[in-house]
Amino acid sequence: MRAILVAVLGLVSLGAGAARAQTVTLDWTVADRFRVFRAAAPPTTLSADPGLSAADAFLEGLRGTRDKADGPFPESASYERIVAFLGRKVEDGGPMNGLQPFEATRWQGAGPGRRADGLTLQRPAAERGYEPGYLYPKAYAARVWVVGGSGADTCDWTLAGTGSTLSLPCDRAVLAPVAAAPDHQGGVARVTVAMTRNGAAAGGGEASIQIRDRLVIGLGDSYASGEGNPDQPQAFPADFQTSIHDYWTASSDPYDRWWRVGAVLRTIRPARWWDPICHRSLYSQQAAAAFIYAAEHPKEAVTFASFACSGAEVLDGVIASQQNPPGVADFGAPETKPSFKLKAQIDQVLELICDGPLHKDAETAVIEVSGLAAALKLEPDQRAAYARTATRKAARCAKADFQLRKPDIVLMSIGGNDIGFAGAVKNALLPTQASDPIGQLVLARVRSGIGVTPTYVAHRKIMFDLPRVYPVMRGLMAGVAPEGTIVIQTPYPNPLYRDGAERRFCHGLLDNQLFTSMNGMFPDHKIKPENRWRIGIDETEGREVYESLFTPLNLAVATNASNGGWRAVQYGEAFTGRGWCAGDDAERRTFAFPAMAMETEGKAVGTWGWAPFNPGEWDPYKPRTRLFRTSNDVVLTQIGSSEPFAKLMVNLGNRSFFASSGIFHPTAQAHVIIGLKVAREMESALAEPAPRRPGLAP
Repeated sequence: MRAILVAVLGLVSLGAGAARAQTVTLDWTVADRFRVFRAAAPPTTLSADPGLSAADAFLEGLRGTRDKADGPFPESASYERIVAFLGRKVEDGGPMNGLQPFEATRWQGAGPGRRADGLTLQRPAAERGYEPGYLYPKAYAARVWVVGGSGADTCDWTLAGTGSTLSLPCDRAVLAPVAAAPDHQGGVARVTVAMTRNGAAAGGGEASIQIRDRLVIGLGDSYASGEGNPDQPQAFPADFQTSIHDYWTASSDPYDRWWRVGAVLRTIRPARWWDPICHRSLYSQQAAAAFIYAAEHPKEAVTFASFACSGAEVLDGVIASQQNPPGVADFGAPETKPSFKLKAQIDQVLELICDGPLHKDAETAVIEVSGLAAALKLEPDQRAAYARTATRKAARCAKADFQLRKPDIVLMSIGGNDIGFAGAVKNALLPTQASDPIGQLVLARVRSGIGVTPTYVAHRKIMFDLPRVYPVMRGLMAGVAPEGTIVIQTPYPNPLYRDGAERRFCHGLLDNQLFTSMNGMFPDHKIKPENRWRIGIDETEGREVYESLFTPLNLAVATNASNGGWRAVQYGEAFTGRGWCAGDDAERRTFAFPAMAMETEGKAVGTWGWAPFNPGEWDPYKPRTRLFRTSNDVVLTQIGSSEPFAKLMVNLGNRSFFASSGIFHPTAQAHVIIGLKVAREMESALAEPAPRRPGLAP
């Protein structure tokens, strides 16, 4: 009888223990999910999670910021996270350790590197491109954990189908390898856990891991590449202060011209880029959109690859070789490649998709490219150059039996250079008349050298050229963006409004102080001040640029997107009142270009000092009301990228022309605003069934 009672009590005890056992809730994210950053290889078996990498910590911090109203601007919370990550060296002990993020990606060719003196630069790297196999990972890693797990409990983990097991305290996460699917668009795995407490079973659970790897391709022009926002802005070391003081005390007219003097320039630490040939930056709108999407979708991997290039046009860069990318003039051709030619962006994408060269018999777009060049009435030598470098049409790979990845999303910004938009803005900035015949000749040389475009010419190109080039481009993108691929095209934000309420245009002396550095471009320092060339945009010119260029250009962008079955992003009021001259009183006090002056007050009377600020204190990524670069910004941020050339008039050297290259381009803050809009569009598009396009052929 006693034995029976003991047995019954034992069964009751076991039943009570089973009743106390609970279903354990598991959660997971993709480890190192923004795949462009270097990361440790995924584990081959279950392993203890070493903690978030710097890139993952950045994404976790960025997650949710787009809906926060922290800071003075709607984009402040997201922008501050992005700038804080991109602007510092990583210290996480991983493959990115000791490097800035732009130096630690799977893109080969960041830089260029510095020479021993730390100031001058080497030529860009000869090898440019994404690492072999970047699009085709063999495995991913998932970070799995018990929700609310306690360190007092023990968790026994098992990776289904592999025999891999691991025991850890339940407050520790594990890394689980997830084999890539044959299409390399993700992978699946199943992890189970058994939890014990004080030696007794306390529950269990499982997680079905389904990783989707989103391939995001970036194409386009300087608005897509991030021109004006180098990954590492130039810096002004102690030698600069010495050289500028020497120049200042010896010069008869130093105010706006110090930045183009060789002795001063050689002391500036040059700017560096994710891709120096194209002035491509991780501060770009496309990178921002990819960051934000990855942050908000922790159960997806994002494979991001951008080929956007400053100066690109449809013909000159997207469907044929870009003849003069900015970095070649800036740094020289890549080492060991004096005859370097930048391949068409579509060609670069096709080679990336093939994970190597295309087949020697891959069909080229000679007929389409030649026909477009003829329709645009280009000179015979130009037509021949484009025909020789026409893109291939499809990813016909040299590798046999290669299963290709299809992009999920293609991001695009193109059209502004095709109509000479930047040149039209420079045309408004620069005078057309000089006070004497010699001055007129020099002025004509300057206007030609920096590529001005009369407004009426740019408007005519919108009306007649874009309707020719856009359909050809859409047709040739079929290999990159086949049926069902989401293509998102961004318009060009308006930089001309000073405020939003009354739609007032930037104009006047104070506003135009933001362009006073351009005076350094002109050899007129011995001319009487009243006869010098005027730099600036007045209200009439601003209105003309807006009505003749911005409105019809963005209409053409929207029409192209509609005709191609693409999506066009809408900015709404995001840029209203945040043009190139916008700012509160404190901001406007810093509009003038830095110059040295004799102190007249306080203890420093009789000494030299900077006004309104020291160039060494300039921070191009400080949050501001205005969202567009001016010539002052460019000179202080990236003019140190270029070596001065020996020319008849030093003022007309390469650096002087370069000072205008980033004018009116969006700031990094503006790129985040665009990135927020694009990320929303990506989410919306991926949530919907793919629409059938009305037609891919021209």
